[in-house]
Amino acid sequence: MTEPFLKVKKRNINGAVHKDNCVEFFVAFDGDKGYYNFEFNCLGSLKGGFGEGRQHRKSLPSHLLKPVQDNLEISLSNGRDGNSIRWTLAVILPLSIFLHHPKPGLSGLTCTGNFTKCGDDLPNPHFLSWAADLDSPTPDFHQPSGFGKLIFEPYTAHE
Repeated sequence: MTEPFLKVKKRNINGAVHKDNCVEFFVAFDGDKGYYNFEFNCLGSLKGGFGEGRQHRKSLPSHLLKPVQDNLEISLSNGRDGNSIRWTLAVILPLSIFLHHPKPGLSGLTCTGNFTKCGDDLPNPHFLSWAADLDSPTPDFHQPSGFGKLIFEPYTAHE
């Protein structure tokens, strides 16, 4: 993604990363009312939680979040149209992180979820969503009714 402003603070696990340039992943399994959310700022700092709705969440233990792997890239462009900052984050979540839904694998599983982008404390706060309709200046992404369908295709090894 490309942005005109980059704000990030080094934060502890389960810190307030949503205040920085941030992306989030929400996922609910098996029609459960509880869902997981994972928030990452543009340095890869991570916050993870599980529960029903925004008010009834519990942080995931740091020992489950520490093994999360990320690959981060940040670049700056000084073009005629002004400066732009591009950052990309790829994340690998181990299955053990889904503490309340232990599964041998995700292959073939259908669930619901959302991918979002926010920056609550940026000079121009912004909110983007893959699945939810945003009709508020400060939308609440913690709405499973706004989640889209996610399908984990069966894995087949390629030679």
